[in-house]
Amino acid sequence: MDSWNAGSSSYIIPDEPFIPDIVDDISDDDDYEELLLDEPSLSNCSSQHHHSFSRAAQNIQFDLEERMCFQSKEAIVSAIKQYHIDQGFKFVVIESKIDKYVVRCSNYGNDCHWQLRASFSKVRQQWEIKKIEAPHMCLSTTLSQDHINFYSSEIAAIIVNSVKSNPSIPIKSLVAEIKNWYGYSVSYKKAWIAKQKALAMEFGDWEDSYNHLRRWLQVVQEAIPRTIVQCTGHPNVVDDVEDHSTYIFERVFWSFKPCIEGFKYYKPIVQVDGTFLTGKYHRTLLTAISQDGNQNIFSLAFAIVEGETKEALI
Repeated sequence: MDSWNAGSSSYIIPDEPFIPDIVDDISDDDDYEELLLDEPSLSNCSSQHHHSFSRAAQNIQFDLEERMCFQSKEAIVSAIKQYHIDQGFKFVVIESKIDKYVVRCSNYGNDCHWQLRASFSKVRQQWEIKKIEAPHMCLSTTLSQDHINFYSSEIAAIIVNSVKSNPSIPIKSLVAEIKNWYGYSVSYKKAWIAKQKALAMEFGDWEDSYNHLRRWLQVVQEAIPRTIVQCTGHPNVVDDVEDHSTYIFERVFWSFKPCIEGFKYYKPIVQVDGTFLTGKYHRTLLTAISQDGNQNIFSLAFAIVEGETKEALI
């Protein structure tokens, strides 16, 4: 247990505080329910395939065939999506359950009768394409357009390396890269969502970052003794009852020991300025600065608060 101080009072914070998500995520992707069992097949699979969306996989051309086997439902869904994106076809999900997956062409019944049925074999513990009804007879979509089956989660897996090497990469650059790799012009919104997912895949999401904040401050105090840290928070309230297992972050203040020691040599002037944090949780980063005899600016202390208000500055 640790104590987060708030003025003259303190709160006991559990070792692993959880910061609840107070902002809704933006998502265009479909969620699939998985509930139903299907009868297993005793036949052997013709081959095993492991397909996933990545830059390395973009040049792999393959056809979907009956008796193809996959290690997981995620793998077979990814293979179906990649096939349709590569070929320019579109499909819709008819049935998606715990061990049954049925899709058909979006033009099914009109110009095309393509339909695929896959299920999970409890004997082999693998997914298998059981039946494909007729080849695609519809015209493929124009590659200059977006693809309805090209979800942001797949795009995130493609661009994760680009985002890792340059987290501030512009969205327009990602849109251009996707068009160069796959030939589709995804929308700005879809690319933005994909970038947020890629950032979370590589660096963790916003909730994880806030949950790691207290531990990060503890490490700083251990590495730089006599560093001052003060955090404030309050228990989460559920149905008018305080839940002390979950705390809501309010403010944090810290000043490194070298900054504290150096203040005695500075001019008796302190200026406080703030900058807006434009991430998921909007806060303000305050910085107290001073000036030494050579007119060099030196940081004294830092704080993350709800805004440049009188209460926060006090």
